Amino acid sequence: MSKQRSLLKDRSTLLTMNPSSVSNTHIIGLLEFTSYSDRIIRIIRKHWHILWHVPGCTDFPLIDLRRTKSIKNILVHTEMIFTHSIVNTSPTDHYKCGRCSSCPFSLQIKEIYDENSNFRFTIRQFSTCQTEDVVYLIRCPCNLLYIGSTTRAVGVRTGEHHSRIRNAVMEAPLVEHFITHHHSETDLLFTVLWINQKKCEVRQDSECLLRQQETRLIYLFKSIYPGRLNSELDFNCFT
Repeated sequence: MSKQRSLLKDRSTLLTMNPSSVSNTHIIGLLEFTSYSDRIIRIIRKHWHILWHVPGCTDFPLIDLRRTKSIKNILVHTEMIFTHSIVNTSPTDHYKCGRCSSCPFSLQIKEIYDENSNFRFTIRQFSTCQTEDVVYLIRCPCNLLYIGSTTRAVGVRTGEHHSRIRNAVMEAPLVEHFITHHHSETDLLFTVLWINQKKCEVRQDSECLLRQQETRLIYLFKSIYPGRLNSELDFNCFT
């Protein structure tokens, strides 16, 4: 039918733009299509007379309904938005690596305060159970501290402490304390205090730096036996 009507008219008539049949005074509104859409439109129509005196509101608005968001629209993002307002993206404390048997015993803390020594230490380096060349801290349920160092992964070294406690190998104050106070191996919790980030060509130099930092922290935390869990202070690493 439309084609037949167009054939009855000349080309100039067809190319002439017809004036819009819609008044310019109409306001165009947009609503999401829901089960309440018809009710909302009826309410707007019922009370629209309140706005008749407002310029541009003489006629009832043209309301268009759009499709609501589906679960796909909510879960799938079509645009990635990146922000540059992040001040610091580098973590500075100890975390679980998520793939070793030592993870359940990792202390995820940023600061350590010891009441006995009145010393507060803030962890300023990122570490996991797999971090090597570290000075680490062990805490027992009595809140007594032990400080040690290792060139291997800290999770491996603390695993050896767990093994000695499990097998009651009484060779150090740490194991002796856990056995005599009826602590289990699962009560041994650890975190990393310091990481040697200085690249040493000679391994002995790296070990010396670790022992020096270990000795400093033992002194600051006052974790010397008796009463604490470190057996002695070794100042030979400074000579």
